[in-house]
Amino acid sequence: ATFCVLRKEQVEHQAAVQHIARALKCNQQDIGLAGIKDMQAITYQFCTLRSINIQRAERANHALTGKRIELSRFEEVYDFLLNRGNLIGNRFEVVLRNLKRIERMTSKTENGATVWKERTIPCVASHLDAMVKRVREFGFVNFYGEQRVGDAGHSSRVGVRSY
Repeated sequence: ATFCVLRKEQVEHQAAVQHIARALKCNQQDIGLAGIKDMQAITYQFCTLRSINIQRAERANHALTGKRIELSRFEEVYDFLLNRGNLIGNRFEVVLRNLKRIERMTSKTENGATVWKERTIPCVASHLDAMVKRVREFGFVNFYGEQRVGDAGHSSRVGVRSY
């Protein structure tokens, strides 16, 4: 078997496994991964390839070109295959770009009813500091599946209401 690192960028987990299986000309069950990584991210994870030698794994990268998937750091292993649940833990580096926050405004109609309007505005450092303090004190909800990565729609809206 071959042990390696799988890098994927903005690729859904199952789609990545399908692309790798096609590139290696193997069954999806021959690809061992300990867990599922987010789609809306650049992720790295260890991977095992059953009955696949290093040269074949390296050649598969040519078929993966343009799919935002790469296999690297190959090592031959014996009697070791990763399976879902073999995960000891995760390590994250979170990069935030172009932060915006929601500003809510109210106004009154002619008949006195309150109307709420929302818009996104740049996130200033003081707001970000307050949100970091809130997470340190109270933690955060660890969403999974579509709750985390979003459903069909515009990816710029994923997580906009988290804080």
